[in-house]
Amino acid sequence: MKTVKIDDFKNYNFLSGLKFSDDGRYLAYLLAHADFEDNDYKKALFVMDMQTKKSKQLTAYDVSSFLAFKGEEILFTAKRTKKEKESKEKTFVYSINVNGGEASLAYTFDMPVLKIEFVDNNKKTALVLHYWQNDPFKKLAKDKAEIAKKEDADYEVLEEIPFWRNGASFESRKRSRLYLYNLSSMKSLNLIKKQRKFFIQKQLTNIRVQFIMILC
Repeated sequence: MKTVKIDDFKNYNFLSGLKFSDDGRYLAYLLAHADFEDNDYKKALFVMDMQTKKSKQLTAYDVSSFLAFKGEEILFTAKRTKKEKESKEKTFVYSINVNGGEASLAYTFDMPVLKIEFVDNNKKTALVLHYWQNDPFKKLAKDKAEIAKKEDADYEVLEEIPFWRNGASFESRKRSRLYLYNLSSMKSLNLIKKQRKFFIQKQLTNIRVQFIMILC
């Protein structure tokens, strides 16, 4: 058996965030590959037509996450301009058609977005899961990260379970809040006042929402 070398990882592609459109016609997903120079994974958005079984790349390798379908539009997060890249807390949601073309900025949120689930057929109301900006553990995590940086340590400090979730990276000591948004006006309602860890499972109706909540 041939020994796997570090450079071999450059040739691996990783899929994540697979989602079908509402009508089942399209499957969108992120394809990532290792970037040794930046010590990161670069991700691009792809879509497969389930009728033709053909996939095509929709974006450059500058996508942060794939959020949702909105009809034939796909919502994803990215920081493309200099101003966006300098903004640490805001989330910029872009929209691109399944047939390709130029992506356009659809929404701007003041907090990091983990997930979006539409709760109406018109796609104007959505549940949005945010990382909470005023997380009491945030400063503690930052302090420990600074110590690790000074020590030139090649490790992450993980102090609770679950410490990692697929598609969301490390979650140790991170908290989230669930909001209901009117995407036309960008007005929001905080549904749960206390910070928690949430996993949105599915929407039931435009009034009732089913989700899994892990209290931490």
